Amino acid sequence: ELGWHTNDNNISERIPFKHAIEIPDGKGQKIDLHWQLLLYGRNKMCDNMLWDSAITLQSEHLSQPALILDPTAQLFHICVRGVVSSNPSRVRWIPDAYQFLRDSDIEIDWDRLVFQAEKRHLTPHLLNALLVLEEILDIPIASSSIKQLRSGKSSFAEKVDYVLITRKQNPVTGY
Repeated sequence: ELGWHTNDNNISERIPFKHAIEIPDGKGQKIDLHWQLLLYGRNKMCDNMLWDSAITLQSEHLSQPALILDPTAQLFHICVRGVVSSNPSRVRWIPDAYQFLRDSDIEIDWDRLVFQAEKRHLTPHLLNALLVLEEILDIPIASSSIKQLRSGKSSFAEKVDYVLITRKQNPVTGY
């Protein structure tokens, strides 16, 4: 018993409507348990592609191996999830991405990163996240990725979606 518990007894009923659940351990730590990678841009084929390249994590604290995203998938998740978060502390993705990319052992497949954004119709989301990392934090981002995201065929609906989910919500109406 490691102490991770949720008080949500109706998780199975929520699965079609949610993508993950946060589980606390009682000591202030939390983990995100995902059954879909993202709330926005859901795409089972793309999720499967990311899980196919996942890394198996084994630990004496786990009763069975767990899968974790490979570096490219993890960066995609950090950037896109952070940009669309409605949480006031949504800027947390920036130091997360910075720390993650500082690791010299990490290799990013930039083409696969862009492919995921295009297939999920999240091109503006990833582009803006990468521009923040490159222009504000001076993190080297593959110029071909920025160019490809800028020249991509984002639909009008995709651009409107980005504006709507990244704008500040009205505290009264929630919209």
